This record gives sequence, structure tokens and C-alpha cells, in this order.
Amino acid sequence: MHDAGSAGRYTTRLAFERAPSDMQKLIASLQLLLSLLVFVAAAATAHNLYSLASRPETISVVNTLIGQGVLIIGLLVISRVLFTRGMARWRAA
Repeated sequence: MHDAGSAGRYTTRLAFERAPSDMQKLIASLQLLLSLLVFVAAAATAHNLYSLASRPETISVVNTLIGQGVLIIGLLVISRVLFTRGMARWRAA
């Protein structure tokens, strides 16, 4: 278990004791809202990817398909991290 002491970095536990409960709920709400917005962006990118699939296959279309695939995966990962952190912070408050 890594622990940086009072600095609060590199800890394996989620401890939210730095701000009052109301502030923790506000931060948690913002994290959950941002998680939803990032998920919607991933869904919109997936729709765009579906629309691009019907175009004639050129190298630029293939590059776009690969790039958007990577972007969708990254957005979903960010959305999940924000959601889990937001829920943990909400429950801790």
C-alpha cells in the first residue's frame, strides 16, 4: 500500500475529508454530470462512426474510422472513471 502521508497523493483508499459534506455533494454532482456529457459525446461519435461506414472506402475514411474508434474507447473510459469517482464521493458525503 502506497501512502504519501498528509499530502493525500498515491493513496489506495478513497478518503474525502478535505471539504464539508455540501461541497462533496456538489463536486460529486459535477463529476456525475460531466460523466453523462462525456458519455453523450461518445454516443454521438459512435453515431458519426456508423454514418461514415456507408461511405466509399478510401484511406482518409479508414483513418477516420480508426481514430474515432480510439476516441470512443477513450471517452467511455473517462466517463466510467468520472462516474465511479462521483458515486464514491456522493456516498462518502
